[in-house]
Amino acid sequence: MNLAYDILGVAARRFPKRPALLGDWGELTFAALEARAGRVAAGLAALGVRPGDRVGYMMNNHPDVVAAYFGILRAGAVAVAINVMLRPAELAYLLTDSGASAVVCETAVVETVLAAREQAPSVHAVVVVGDAPAGTVPFGRLVARDDTAPVADRDPDDVAMLMYTSGTTGSPKGVMITHAWLDFTTLAWVTVYKLTRDDRFLVASPFFYAIGSIMDVLAPFRVGASAVLLERFRPRLALDAITRHRPTATVMVPTAAVQLVEAFDPARDDVRSLRIFFTAGSPCPDGFRARLHETLGWELREIYGLTEAHMVAVGARGLPLRPGMIGPPGGNMAVRVVDDAGRDVARGEVGEIVCQGDTVTAGYWQKPEATVESYRDGWFRTGDLGVMDAEGYLKVVDRKKEIIITGGANIYPAEVERVLLQHPKVAGGALVGIPDHVYGEVPCAVVMLQPGRSATAEEIIDHCRAQLAAFKCPRTVRFVDELPLTASGKVARRQLRTQLELQTHR
Repeated sequence: MNLAYDILGVAARRFPKRPALLGDWGELTFAALEARAGRVAAGLAALGVRPGDRVGYMMNNHPDVVAAYFGILRAGAVAVAINVMLRPAELAYLLTDSGASAVVCETAVVETVLAAREQAPSVHAVVVVGDAPAGTVPFGRLVARDDTAPVADRDPDDVAMLMYTSGTTGSPKGVMITHAWLDFTTLAWVTVYKLTRDDRFLVASPFFYAIGSIMDVLAPFRVGASAVLLERFRPRLALDAITRHRPTATVMVPTAAVQLVEAFDPARDDVRSLRIFFTAGSPCPDGFRARLHETLGWELREIYGLTEAHMVAVGARGLPLRPGMIGPPGGNMAVRVVDDAGRDVARGEVGEIVCQGDTVTAGYWQKPEATVESYRDGWFRTGDLGVMDAEGYLKVVDRKKEIIITGGANIYPAEVERVLLQHPKVAGGALVGIPDHVYGEVPCAVVMLQPGRSATAEEIIDHCRAQLAAFKCPRTVRFVDELPLTASGKVARRQLRTQLELQTHR
């Protein structure tokens, strides 16, 4: 099997003239996209790429990132998703860890790739979409070929993709996604969305993330649905694309959804075409479901999963929504909520979320010990804390390792951070524990204010006290110009904690 054929190849034969990709740049039919991917595969083979080799792709949402992706798979290679925001040292680690033999990138990041290649000896070819400097291969040379490569036959358990985790607990780990996993999971997402070939998916998340690739492009392609590519997410550009291209569905992170609501202009924007709307990646702010429906007329459904495990909880279309809950497990996923000893906690009590099923990935690339450590008695340990209700619906409380324990009481930072972000002067905030000789640690709010606004620590603390139990409220507040972020855009808590500890001991 090979998902390059099972997804794109099948769609090209069933729906050859239907648009696979479209945007302000034009459109590309399924037949044209498959032909382009075939030429990419032939070009990569001519560069020495062989089945099983790893090939990175580092681009924003351009039609050629999709052609490159399917070309890599068609050649039998492993597609390594790379965030365009990585710096040379970070990229060098990924290239070295994966043993990548080639990288396909866009002109905007080629200098980063070339700098990283100096520390990654496995990379022997850099292919560039756009202007290609000396020592690189123009992508245009690949797609201008007259020949196409046949689809390489792969075993179902062969790795098709590597997607690197953000590394909040250490060095990033490559999550292994097999052809069989992609086959099952993309079909399962079609069931969740209840898609038809008449749907159009707005791709608002980067293709190097699971949302932008697996959930927003590969799954719709299974039924011949189209994908509307946004090169980068900007709320105004997204609203214009919805008005112009009439997408019917999307999945995006809650931050993007909030920005859409804030940027919406009823005199300019027509968003009535969109009828399938999911968020994933993090919990939605309190009250946002009602605000979204009131402003845009969309019904919000949520998804909870990880790079390593999709569909842990899904508010699938057709299921009743329950206040404060995401939904039950999706696909064939089995989910439990357990204590530190691995025993089930009572319904309604907080515990670690563990799961097993065909949407759990195969483990971590070249890290067998980390793979073993991520399981207990056959159950994948998410590292997230959650609650399951009597109906089997799940909600996520916080990351297990990010709990702040002060005087024996557990504080879940996400709960406090949601309150912090409700303050009109706060643009961003994080709650971290700092050492305390009496309580072990105490909560400290690190706050980034809105431009041009000022606030006092007392004002922030009083705001929290009005909505939270006293023990949950920050004892101190530190104001910063910006919050350190991981490559995936999440707050880098370890770095933040280290910075605070260094300041404390000065």
